[in-house]
Amino acid sequence: MDYYDALNTGIIEVLKEDPRASTKSIAEALQTSEAKVAARIKALTGNKMIQVVLKQSIHASDPTSVTTIIELYVDDPKALPEVEAAVCKFDEVFSAYGTTRRPEIIVNCRARSPRELNDIVMRMAREIPHLSQMRTLPILDLGRYSTTLGALGMRERKPPVEGDVGDQLIRLLQEDGRQSVSALSRQLGLSVTATRYRMEQLLKRPGVSIGLVCESRAAGFTTWFDVRISVAPAHLEAALDRFSEHDGVRVVAHLAGEENLNLFLVMQTLEEVDDFVRDEIRPLPGLINFSMLRVLRVFKYDYNFDL
Repeated sequence: MDYYDALNTGIIEVLKEDPRASTKSIAEALQTSEAKVAARIKALTGNKMIQVVLKQSIHASDPTSVTTIIELYVDDPKALPEVEAAVCKFDEVFSAYGTTRRPEIIVNCRARSPRELNDIVMRMAREIPHLSQMRTLPILDLGRYSTTLGALGMRERKPPVEGDVGDQLIRLLQEDGRQSVSALSRQLGLSVTATRYRMEQLLKRPGVSIGLVCESRAAGFTTWFDVRISVAPAHLEAALDRFSEHDGVRVVAHLAGEENLNLFLVMQTLEEVDDFVRDEIRPLPGLINFSMLRVLRVFKYDYNFDL
């Protein structure tokens, strides 16, 4: 299926503006039939090229939480699938990816406090096999964490939530943010009116929204890099602002330590990466040093997490 088919791109552009737009309103905007729009949306989601999901801001929901990068050095390359499977079991991990060299795996996780973070690191040391070394890099601030592009191919359905109806509604919308109110009401065992009210109240919460995620590789963004930069303190704030405005930079993080800036690049070609290094990194005021890791695969990414 061609991501850049004219009708597909038209649908995607409408859903970027209004993720829960009805098939009727999309059809009217694109001057086509509702049946065609419905069929295309079903095909795009079925082929894991797009997904509409509920997103919750970590800052709004828990402003005292801490986030960190954990580098995992694996002592046996043949054991990487086993290590990745072990990493995915940690609910606190919101993204994880493999690289072309050491460290073989880079993990991003969050915790409610520094003490809980310490417990997570200790659990990883005990429960993740084949580790020769771990390095923790605290994230002082996330200037950008974009979930509009991602690796939807590895997205797995989360287990259902039992108990509180509000939690069940959140989980259902995290999996499919385009579900109709009537479909949600049937799954929740509530009336349509009650479900609509709960959904309206949920979306009024600070930091809660519904957004579109597009599969990056289907969209042609097949080149990923993890970049670490050392910037002189006097220029750090300007560097964070500068990179947060760049479309090719999906994550911008202020780190504690000598390498005080982390970027995650998602671009279409190596030539674009070369241009970025030449035009954006090397002329950066206050630049001390930088290093780059080619990312081979993203095997965990929480699209329901946002800033």
